[in-house]
Amino acid sequence: INKGGMSFVVHDGVARFAYGSPNDAYTTEVYTHDNASQPWRRLSTAVTGKQLVPLRISRDGSKLWSLFSATGGPPSLVVSALDGSNRTVLTSDDSASVNDVLWDTVTGTPYAPVLMDGRPHVVYLDQSTPAQVLKALNDKFPDHLVTIGGLDDRGKRMLVVADSDRDPGSVALFDTDTMNLRPLYQVADWIHPEQMAMRKPFRFKASDGLVLDGYLTLPLGKDPKKLPTILMPHGGPIGIRDGWTYDADAQFLASRGYAVVQVNYRGSGGRGPDFEKAGYKHFGDRIQQDLLDGLHWAIDQGYADQQRLCVYGGSFGGYSSLMQPIMAPGLYKCAIDYAGVSDWGIGFKSSDTAHTRIGRTYFVESVGDIAAAHAISPLYQLDKFNVPVLIAHGKDDPRVPYQNATDLRA
Repeated sequence: INKGGMSFVVHDGVARFAYGSPNDAYTTEVYTHDNASQPWRRLSTAVTGKQLVPLRISRDGSKLWSLFSATGGPPSLVVSALDGSNRTVLTSDDSASVNDVLWDTVTGTPYAPVLMDGRPHVVYLDQSTPAQVLKALNDKFPDHLVTIGGLDDRGKRMLVVADSDRDPGSVALFDTDTMNLRPLYQVADWIHPEQMAMRKPFRFKASDGLVLDGYLTLPLGKDPKKLPTILMPHGGPIGIRDGWTYDADAQFLASRGYAVVQVNYRGSGGRGPDFEKAGYKHFGDRIQQDLLDGLHWAIDQGYADQQRLCVYGGSFGGYSSLMQPIMAPGLYKCAIDYAGVSDWGIGFKSSDTAHTRIGRTYFVESVGDIAAAHAISPLYQLDKFNVPVLIAHGKDDPRVPYQNATDLRA
């Protein structure tokens, strides 16, 4: 349940935990109370650590499952008493956050967290029926990630969801009484997975030593050497990441013979609050260097032809498409700016982010003051920009106002 920027965990019809960013600070706070007549009290950082996201309370009201990061690394799935004591780690990974948790409708307990690290993988917490079914299905379809999207109250019928880097996904119904798996529908039945390109997860060290990850999509049936290559930065930037899922843009470009490089630069999601915070005040320098370092990894590995490089992205990715040729003169042959930021100062004044206190605080914390905004805006560095650029932008864009495109074009 979500209300006024706060999310709630409800037990026996009473909201017992509230978490979110209720004030100006761009941080997550956690509150609890014992019953509806008691005042809310904020949990101390001794309990919440760097990040605590309450998920569910056990049916007997004695346990709390949550995502927890003690020191700022990737959050783990933990179980504890309601006050945070007797905390036990159920699933953790040094380089990947728990992305999803699957719950048993019969017992109300978690049976399978999903971690997104390169290629996502499922951790099985018990030998319950849904866990056994899920493991059997993932073993049967090793090229896909299979999850259970829903269970009936008896845990007998399950909605099975399967997708992959080459498959937008399909949904089936599994009946544990008959052991029958009945296909229901495909998410995009016009896409033929066998004709799609594989997405190769990769890791590399950025120029300052930080280990980063990304995805390389290579054209199907082509020798993967010295290919024309497109760097495709994701939007956000904070808390968003590229993953091992079907990516329509990457697939389209690969079908036209291009290699596509995607980098989860610092600030991206999936690696904990400290990694996200590392992107603050570094939109125009360190994040851009991370992208450049990832592209150079592809060049050094022999996949990318250094003489045939382009950069394309939307929103913050569009901003990065304008910044990359400025950062690396002579490296790119072209840039595609799709709804990108050309002037951060425009967003300070008229973006929908600037319409709320928390949004204005986000701008201050992540970018800085107006002088800092101008310093990292491509519009004020166009003397360094010397490649053909395609500008695409929707006039009704509330997040990145259309003026970013018209000022840039002018």
